[in-house]
Amino acid sequence: MKWFDLQGYGKRNKALWWMVVGGGVLTTLLSLTQAHTLVQIQIWQFVSLLFVIVFAGRMTIAMPNSAGTVSPTDALIFLATFFLGTPAATIAAALNGFVATTATNRARPERIYGASNQALATWLASSLMYGLINRRSQTPLHYLTTLSVSVELLLLSAVAMIVVYFFVGSILTATFQAWQQKLTAGKFWLNHHLWSGLYVFAVGFVSILVCLLILSYGPAYILLLAPIIAASFAACQSYFTKVEATSQDIAEISRLHFATVEALATAIDAKDQRSHWHIVRVQRSAVATAQHMGLDSDLVEAVNT
Repeated sequence: MKWFDLQGYGKRNKALWWMVVGGGVLTTLLSLTQAHTLVQIQIWQFVSLLFVIVFAGRMTIAMPNSAGTVSPTDALIFLATFFLGTPAATIAAALNGFVATTATNRARPERIYGASNQALATWLASSLMYGLINRRSQTPLHYLTTLSVSVELLLLSAVAMIVVYFFVGSILTATFQAWQQKLTAGKFWLNHHLWSGLYVFAVGFVSILVCLLILSYGPAYILLLAPIIAASFAACQSYFTKVEATSQDIAEISRLHFATVEALATAIDAKDQRSHWHIVRVQRSAVATAQHMGLDSDLVEAVNT
């Protein structure tokens, strides 16, 4: 099946894919079996949330030189965690991951991986938050206000949830992409995903603030979320556009430099008819050897030059 065609991936990628997809499918199915705990008003809220994710998730933008994405619907996942509980948030996250990877034209296996990754990260993060607040149940926060739960504990638990959500999701995404490109996962995560935490944590902070306002003064304060998220997302999109343009300029300059070096080498090689094309043959052999040794793409390009 094309959805499960992993022929273009290495052994480590395949193992990671099956592990994450297995965990994501398991947590999603578990969440579906627990969705019956939603009351009628929550069901309507949940259905509305899914519709918003389908439409807003199409505005997702791809991070430069990475398989990661930035979506304006991350805040909705956080609010679903706060007010609908772990099962609903996990299902919404799975849908969000699939819509986001589809919007950025990912391959079919990567869409399944993205959906499973978000579901797994959300389930782990939400379970941790509710475990810190109330070890016996996953009661949504607006029901916990009748209990003796301090604002400090709510705040600490929500922050822990957002931290786990970001690190689990970004590390699994970075590792899969880095191994696919034969790069070091840690270095790839630091270069391409760490800074995206600024957006996630900013959105998370706003979501927590809106959550506390809703718990204290009513649901009207959810309207504060839209303009703030829109501004943050627009800033991210503008930054990504500039980074993409800079990367293209650097790539063009590198191509011109390499073409100059290659022309000089070919001219020198052509002076000796007995060793004509010797440099090209050595170049091809060196590149093949570097690739066979498993060097990353930057080192292979250096050997090529």
